[in-house]
Amino acid sequence: MLTRAQIPNALTMARVAAVPLCLALILLAPDARVLLFVVFVAASITDYLDGYLARKWQVTSRLGALLDPIADKLLVALMLLYLCVLNIADFLPVSIILLRELYIAGLREFLGKLQVDLPVSNGGKWKTALQMLAVAVLLAQDAFGAALPETSIGGTLLYASALLAFVSAVSYTRASWVYLR
Repeated sequence: MLTRAQIPNALTMARVAAVPLCLALILLAPDARVLLFVVFVAASITDYLDGYLARKWQVTSRLGALLDPIADKLLVALMLLYLCVLNIADFLPVSIILLRELYIAGLREFLGKLQVDLPVSNGGKWKTALQMLAVAVLLAQDAFGAALPETSIGGTLLYASALLAFVSAVSYTRASWVYLR
């Protein structure tokens, strides 16, 4: 039985495990699109729950701080690439989102060498939530059929999340500008 202190990390680890599971479903069971949707949505819910519980119970950990954003980025990146390959997601917002993630990772690494922390902003949290919602809606369209109106809704959410990704990248750059000059 997990202790209260272990539950947030267990949820994060479940999200980490969802990444190879989703990849296996994509490669080995391409007709299991409903299951892929369910796994992604369940994993996305753990993103909210692990952070909420860790803060509520005051059981944050270094492992959770490391793995939480990595799990999010890997899961979202995999699904965005999958949706691009299926021509369900447009290349432009997907490329903006993925390039932003690489840029911020590089910026954090650079600032880390200077022993400067770049904490996650509210914009970054909203960006992740909006990306997960957009992916879920687009996966639902793929899983349940093109007759549903999710394509335009999911596409709009994806473009909105790409805009938020760009805005948050600018915000992070401004916050760290003094160390970049």
